[in-house]
Amino acid sequence: MTSACCVQGTLQNDSPNGTETVIHGLDTYVASGDSSKGVIVIIPDVFGWLLVNTRLLADVYARKTGLSVYVPDFMSGDSFPVENMQVLSPVDGTVPTMTAKVKTLGKLGAWMFRHREAVSWKIINGFFEAIHKENTTRKVFVSGFCWGGRYACLLAQREKWFLSDGSYREGGLIDALFSAHPSLLAIPKEIELIAKPVSFAMAEEDERLPMKDVEKIIEILGKQKMLKSEVVTYDGAKHGFALRGNIEIQAQRENMENSQDQAVNWFKRIEIAISEVRTSLLQPTKLIRPKQYLPLFTADAARMVHADASNFSRGVSKAEAYAQVIEQASALFDGQRNWWVYFSIKVCNLANSASLIWHALHSMPEPSNHANWAGFYVLDPTTPKQLILGPFMGKVACQTIKFGRGVCGKAAETAETQVIEDVHSFPDHIACDGDSRSEIVVPIRVGGKVVAVIDVDSTVPKAFDEEDKKALESLAEILGTSCDW
Repeated sequence: MTSACCVQGTLQNDSPNGTETVIHGLDTYVASGDSSKGVIVIIPDVFGWLLVNTRLLADVYARKTGLSVYVPDFMSGDSFPVENMQVLSPVDGTVPTMTAKVKTLGKLGAWMFRHREAVSWKIINGFFEAIHKENTTRKVFVSGFCWGGRYACLLAQREKWFLSDGSYREGGLIDALFSAHPSLLAIPKEIELIAKPVSFAMAEEDERLPMKDVEKIIEILGKQKMLKSEVVTYDGAKHGFALRGNIEIQAQRENMENSQDQAVNWFKRIEIAISEVRTSLLQPTKLIRPKQYLPLFTADAARMVHADASNFSRGVSKAEAYAQVIEQASALFDGQRNWWVYFSIKVCNLANSASLIWHALHSMPEPSNHANWAGFYVLDPTTPKQLILGPFMGKVACQTIKFGRGVCGKAAETAETQVIEDVHSFPDHIACDGDSRSEIVVPIRVGGKVVAVIDVDSTVPKAFDEEDKKALESLAEILGTSCDW
């Protein structure tokens, strides 16, 4: 459905400072910055890459973030003519006739059909795929407005993370998004599917996205505890305010400038967070090497320090091996609170913990060294009273487990450690691996609530005892306080 608010607004009179070039086959306005460090791609409103307001905004982003900003022609030379803005928002303040409105909206409807999702998504996603392949390590942010605001959201949805060859790219092609007064969003579905840090700038008086829908978005995002998000509503603002407001009117100018700062500050915050996470993977970890457990760290081995942390001397006692697990876990978690999908760096602390447990057990004497699975099940954010598979070492495993089902489900339901000498005698045992004979499951609690469980299986009966229980409970306590759950 089209609306006059989609093409109303005011043109700015300043001159952009950037350049025009061709990037991956698309005409693109570029506001220069450090493109090796990161890029911001603007998906504009229906007026496309030529709109002076959009180009001036790109200049602001580049100046304030230091990143390169791209405004590609996603519309293949068919942007909605800017003259139509003048028809519905005459500079002389006259009221447009009904005939003029109907004629313009008819043109907009035809334009929307030509640039429907089936046509536009391939172009937009293809561009992001190309800039990702050009440099797979730099940060990529997207800023979308009105028509482009929805596509910014689609880029953050897991079900859209497919490449042109049909393969799936876990983590998608962007690191974070900013969306101002998006149009045509399907609520709640297209909000629930967002899996990347998102910042929304909403108008209080938006015909396309009324406040009741904004409130739904706030409610949905508020339930997604693993997702960084913010929703800012601008008092008195109308649809299109962030891009087409009248800078001669103080309230509109302030809303435009504040929304610019919102996007800039959001990208800066995410950029810093990504850099800190990536740096932590490259910097020497603060490790204290007890006795002869691990080889001494050297500068030449900086990138291997995490692998070194999993080196356990064969034949050490259970107490010594677990002491190393606790020590190394504490060191690896120093400055790293991530375990989920925030910045394309996944499951950091749980993944490292699974490795530590696995290698520790296999360094121990009989029967501990018969472990065949070590890992985590975490609280499923989409389904109440259900665990979902987390990082692990071992064979493929059951993907979801209801509270109360099997050993893991009982530990989650009761919030108590389960030490099972013979899983075949355990009521309602879930046999993910028929070779497993004994199991220990330790709940991870935060504020009295179970957020995950540590699960370890063995191919021999009675493989776990009180010493395993105490050590893994200590690790669970560290994980509970060391991660942002």
